[in-house]
Amino acid sequence: MFEQRDRWLEELNEHTGREELITCTAGLMPLTAIVDEISTACIDARTHTGQQVRDWRSMASDLSEAVDWIGPNLNSIVASESAVVHKTIMNQLLVHKKGRVHDVNDSIRPQLAKQVDELAKALSPDEALAAAWGDLVQACRDIDYIKYPYERIAYLRDTLVGLSDLRRQGRWFWSPMSTAVNVLFGYVNSVRDAQIMVGDPVEPLSLADIRAPSTLSGNELADLAKRCIVATPPTRDYVIWFRLEPAFVKGYPCVTHGSVTFYGAQKLASALCDHERARKTFPVVPEELLTDQIRDHQLSDEMDEFTGFEHRPRLVYARVTVEGVERHRAVQVARLYLDTVMTVVGIPEQMWKILGGTLIFGNQSYNPRPTEWGPKRPRPDTIFFENDYFSTNLREMTASGFLVTSEGAQRLQPVLALLTALTSVPREDPQGVVTAAVRAIEHCNTWVAPLERYRWYGFAEAYLFDEYAVTELVDRIGHDVFAAVIKYTPDRTPGAPDQPDLWAIREEIEESGWSMRIDNQKALAHVGTLRQIYSKHWLVRQLSETDDLLCSTTTLGRSFDSEFRLLEARVNRLTRSRNAAIHGGTLSAAACESIADFALIMGRNALNTVIRAIVIGEEVNTYATRQRDEYRRRIDILRKGGNLKNLFSP
Repeated sequence: MFEQRDRWLEELNEHTGREELITCTAGLMPLTAIVDEISTACIDARTHTGQQVRDWRSMASDLSEAVDWIGPNLNSIVASESAVVHKTIMNQLLVHKKGRVHDVNDSIRPQLAKQVDELAKALSPDEALAAAWGDLVQACRDIDYIKYPYERIAYLRDTLVGLSDLRRQGRWFWSPMSTAVNVLFGYVNSVRDAQIMVGDPVEPLSLADIRAPSTLSGNELADLAKRCIVATPPTRDYVIWFRLEPAFVKGYPCVTHGSVTFYGAQKLASALCDHERARKTFPVVPEELLTDQIRDHQLSDEMDEFTGFEHRPRLVYARVTVEGVERHRAVQVARLYLDTVMTVVGIPEQMWKILGGTLIFGNQSYNPRPTEWGPKRPRPDTIFFENDYFSTNLREMTASGFLVTSEGAQRLQPVLALLTALTSVPREDPQGVVTAAVRAIEHCNTWVAPLERYRWYGFAEAYLFDEYAVTELVDRIGHDVFAAVIKYTPDRTPGAPDQPDLWAIREEIEESGWSMRIDNQKALAHVGTLRQIYSKHWLVRQLSETDDLLCSTTTLGRSFDSEFRLLEARVNRLTRSRNAAIHGGTLSAAACESIADFALIMGRNALNTVIRAIVIGEEVNTYATRQRDEYRRRIDILRKGGNLKNLFSP
């Protein structure tokens, strides 16, 4: 657990252990996601015309980028099918006239649908999933950070996750992906879990041998991991229980709709103590609860809100049955059904709130505490002193002459309303983030450039791209240095030698006051040293990239070129996603997820530009133009080998 293993294995474990659907921040869509979106667009019932030209070009671009970024093993499986799809979109579906695309030949979509179906079929077999796994492992083993930069490793992980999700494998602790990674660590208990998963015979294991090394060779471990990665989780029927409060079941022992039955807590709790009465009372009998173990618990003094079924007014229990689902999806599927039924029926305000905790029956394994719910409500978030930046930011803002007046506060209200609307959207709702961000940018367009007749995406390119390119590079440097100085250590193995150079860097760049913040400008000078300190750690890949970036004008220039190209691709995807969300059409959840953070940053940057202009009392257009020109000037200086301090505001 504490021993640090080989760099590539730690890197593989780091990437696959993340919960997010998409971890690559370069703005690319996973191959499975863009294939699904194109497939859905092919069967869209609307007639596609010139209005959809931008959408189709954007999807074709995303497909091309995806195929370029996947690994060689998967590429060999899908390259020909993806090339056919891309060629059909660009040369047949999109109508060219005088060197420009001006319309869509809608009659081509049925033909394209068949081609996309062939591409989707190529992604379905075990060979595709195994190839994506092999690509990720191979990339982690290869320390060539030019061939496999950090973001490409993340993208290969996202590709694997996308293919895994087609099989509904999940990303829980004992999922096929997690098990495959654990196998490569070579411990006996991990190998035994994997062997059980794939149906191999296993030997009894003593507690003392759990962390012992396996006798399997490296090739045998790799083969076992490959077999795990294509394993299909079994499906079963499950019964899931939920608690709701305040709620009432009126006039009947229980009420049923489809797969859900609601029971009043008092009737259910008392009936569980008398099985014969329970079978006579309820039209839908909860047989899974009619056991001696549960009855004895109901009659004991151990009943509380965490375990058992409470005999309380205003409390309702919901029993949801789900059929033919994987164990890790059972609660999710049941909750979706319960939410849907309640929303369609309509619930009184502030009533029928679903509490925390669930019970699950049907997994065919012994559970010593079958009615243990857990807490009804989540614990309040812990408040950390280090996270309170308000007073520091207020002092800095005041010292810089940035003063909010009473008159300015009145003028800021429409802008702040948009900012509140944007920042209040839960990150779990990427579609909502995308919609709120574009709405904010649209309003800023009318304030900043009212006479220039930009569409919102043209305004974003003209006024926001340069700021984003610079600040994103600064954030990248800060993220890498923070990870090396604060978040990780070069070797976590007990007894590993101290790193006085690392502590010296931390003392120099960490801001005072237990803030856990670093000075990014001071961090610039230490990237090369950190690269050496972390030479045997998986962080060395991104530290090497950043070090080369800061040491080479050519590399820095290429980085800006790449960023602007990806910015255009992201804005195009943001455009088609926003249009689908507002006007209907093909809306991809994965497309929204891949650009939600980007959209949030762009929306905030646009609003903050207007806020700063109002506070300092300058015309919004004048201020925004001057700010944009300043970022462009700094980028030009950096491209010509100028001082890296130009990354930061004067």
